Amino acid sequence: MEIFGLALYGCICEELLCRLFALSLIFYIFAWTGILLGIIISVIISSLIFALGHLPTALNLIGGHREVVKRTIYLNIIGGVVFCFIFIFFGLFFSMVSHATSDIILNIMNLKIK
Repeated sequence: MEIFGLALYGCICEELLCRLFALSLIFYIFAWTGILLGIIISVIISSLIFALGHLPTALNLIGGHREVVKRTIYLNIIGGVVFCFIFIFFGLFFSMVSHATSDIILNIMNLKIK
């Protein structure tokens, strides 16, 4: 049950902060560059914010090795970009559902590894 609670917390808080607020605000700031370039810039910056937000947890759980930092940032940037495009094309609800689903799947895989 804890897996579902963590997934719901992550999907609601992170999607509201990184997609609804950060992505929208960054796009508003860079809208003068044009719609396409503004979207690209806002997706990259909000995905980086999303990835950096996961770094403290990874450092606490796994340690501060350079490879852990790189892997955490790279993999979460990929997830952030995917969730951004789901938010842009399908809306906040579907980005939350996809985020929760990925969290649940990754946590179940992590439990099976241990």
